[in-house]
Amino acid sequence: MKLCVIYTYIIIFLIFRFVNCFDKYPFKSSEVTDGDDDGDDNNFDTIIRGIESLLEEEDDENIDEHGFQSIVTQLEDLVADDTFQPTEQPTQINLPPQPTPEFQPIQLPEYSNVIPQTVQETSKHSYKHNRPTKPEHSQPSQPSESTESQTQPQTSDQPIEPSGTDQQLQPEHIQVELGSDEEEYDDEEPEEGAVGGAGGGDEDEEEKKKKKEKGKPSVPVKKCETITFYKKNSNGEKVEMSSTEYEKVWEDKDKAKYKFKSELEVVICDNETVYDRLPEKPHYTSLTHYKSDNKLVFLSGIGYLIAEYAFGRWKRRTDNVVEKLKLYTKGKNGEEILLTKKHYEFKTNDRPMFKYRLKPRAMCFRIEYGGHTVWEKKGEKQHPIGLNITSGKNIIIYFKTFYRIYGTSGGEYRQIHGQKIKKY
Repeated sequence: MKLCVIYTYIIIFLIFRFVNCFDKYPFKSSEVTDGDDDGDDNNFDTIIRGIESLLEEEDDENIDEHGFQSIVTQLEDLVADDTFQPTEQPTQINLPPQPTPEFQPIQLPEYSNVIPQTVQETSKHSYKHNRPTKPEHSQPSQPSESTESQTQPQTSDQPIEPSGTDQQLQPEHIQVELGSDEEEYDDEEPEEGAVGGAGGGDEDEEEKKKKKEKGKPSVPVKKCETITFYKKNSNGEKVEMSSTEYEKVWEDKDKAKYKFKSELEVVICDNETVYDRLPEKPHYTSLTHYKSDNKLVFLSGIGYLIAEYAFGRWKRRTDNVVEKLKLYTKGKNGEEILLTKKHYEFKTNDRPMFKYRLKPRAMCFRIEYGGHTVWEKKGEKQHPIGLNITSGKNIIIYFKTFYRIYGTSGGEYRQIHGQKIKKY
């Protein structure tokens, strides 16, 4: 009877001990503190005292003390082994976890009924992150590629392409990805030969080139390869001038300049009449031929004539500068007095430009050109010291410290520019 009680207590003790061990975190066995060891020893002593008290109460049964002591010794050894050898448990628990098997594409044919959703999600996710250069659905899949994808394993990072032989997956895959492909590939260039593609672009470029060529101005035709000058003889007939009746004073690749000793009546360029003097017009004394511009500038003592070849015909414009320009000063009583050639110096160049330099005693108060007042002294302290008249009929008036440019606007002259100068 006593042995049954002892074994019962031993079993209860073992159960209590193992339950206490299971409550501890197995991976912290190496971090057990001394306080935990003291608590276990106290629990063990309490149980031993309870067993000894039971043995003292029933001495009359004459239990073999040596046998009981051996049981207690074995119990202590068992508890000691379980308490002070915890390092073996982490070794058994901390075994490296076995790698979980990854998804292998070779198993796709065996589970064809479950694959469609997996293929759609994986393809959609990886297609956005690993975007190819061209949409894959625009080209038919090749059988060799589908066979290769079934035999060779692929990682989960790459998109899984449906097999060409699986007819159930292909329509569903196109419905899922077709809309996103068209939205993402709106900015892609169409393939060559497609409608609106490279072929159409080439035609558009050719049409643009043709339009540009049509819009470009035509290359000017060289004129006046040969120039012939005519005069009037004693009988009033127009005859060609000899080489002694005019002089070529300058010639280079850009221009040629001639001076006439006889009165010029007619100029013919490449068998086409450019100039034929009218009876009431003055005779021009010099001619400058601008080769690159197909322009002839005739100069006389009072004006100029410009003949320019453009758009297949000769255009002419003339102006009598000296006759149109009037310079006025004021007398003692404030009346206007016209300045004459003794009050200024006059010269011209072949641009043409007419230059006037006023003498110091010429106090100019008003400038008139073609019947219109260009300038009149009002609040200025300075008088004009010179002026230039261009072929465009602009007039530049120079003062001692500044100059002004006047041009026509609505038939009247107005100042269009002014600037200070340090020295005239």
